[in-house]
Amino acid sequence: MAIMEFPHVSYSGMQYAMFLVMRDIRGLAVDALSQKLHDLLTKESENFTSNDRLRVHQQNRYYIHRLLARITDFVETSSGQPSRYLDYVSEGKTRCEVEHIWADHAERHTDEFDHPADFAESATGSGPFSCRRVSTRVTESTYIEKLPHYNTQNLLARSLHPQCYQHNPGFIRFKSESEIPFAPMPAFKKTELEARGDLYRQLAEKIWDPAHLLQGCQHEQHHPQPLPPAYKPAGVPWLQQVPEHWELLRTKNFLREVNVRSKTGKEDLLSVSLPTGITAQGFNARWLGFGDYREDIGRLQAC
Repeated sequence: MAIMEFPHVSYSGMQYAMFLVMRDIRGLAVDALSQKLHDLLTKESENFTSNDRLRVHQQNRYYIHRLLARITDFVETSSGQPSRYLDYVSEGKTRCEVEHIWADHAERHTDEFDHPADFAESATGSGPFSCRRVSTRVTESTYIEKLPHYNTQNLLARSLHPQCYQHNPGFIRFKSESEIPFAPMPAFKKTELEARGDLYRQLAEKIWDPAHLLQGCQHEQHHPQPLPPAYKPAGVPWLQQVPEHWELLRTKNFLREVNVRSKTGKEDLLSVSLPTGITAQGFNARWLGFGDYREDIGRLQAC
């Protein structure tokens, strides 16, 4: 979270921090590696819970975009939909952008904010934005005007609209099982802003929970992997040893010849040769000095 909130974090500082991590985990077995990474992450003081003042600004907009794309993809895949993460982060005319749910019009919110600076502080917070395909016309609209557009977007944006909670069994199941407080928001005031920010934090904590690193270790403890097989000499110098249970079989016992004839005589046929390997037929003849091969190959096998 620090790299998203504080743009003064230097590349060299991050590089040195990662060097220390790589030094500490080098050579560790999988279970020890998982435990080490889990311990390092749980000791971090900067996390989604402590950083409740996350704001969108020009320096971190790229990272917020990726974070929102990952959260959106998590909600959709957890609801049984295919992953569209690459669509959300791809470039182009139809790319997804970070959009503020509140347009930059402080005069629309004078009932809750006495000063434009107070409105700006809240409007750039972690709650009132989404990742979706936007247009200037829609972006400048009021929340009530934009709400129908949200219902046509990704599932995270749709969760603002009441219709998202109707005839949507995958999403309803995910909401119930995860116990994440999704709720429709017919209006979007300061109370809804804070609730939406808390929703994003809970989703981020579930996605990037360090405990996920230990699940593999627990699986290994309950389901240990079998011991590696014993080995025996392979009988050929370039292979040396093979697993003891392997058998020596002739190639003809598990391969069959494919006999498909050419229909037009214009297919690109392949040829196998010790000097040249697998090449287009005719290349071997020219390479070996035998001249051109026949143009009429209609009677030859296509494969």
